[in-house]
Amino acid sequence: MGTSARRPKLDYSVAGVQLQETEYERDLGVNILADLSPEIHINGIARAAYAFLSNARVAFRHMDKEMFRNIYVTYE
Repeated sequence: MGTSARRPKLDYSVAGVQLQETEYERDLGVNILADLSPEIHINGIARAAYAFLSNARVAFRHMDKEMFRNIYVTYE
């Protein structure tokens, strides 16, 4: 998050140990950037979908819509 006069940067600590600032965090399966943008999470989902589609196309050269639907539902 940005800092300003109205929103100063806060330092957090647990048991007297200051926590480090990170670029992004994963919580409950969701990746969130420091600026609360879901960009890294969405990119990861899209990357996985394209990888699945690529593998399905290599394994099944001739595939109609119904066959793709069955494969997708089975393996996803």
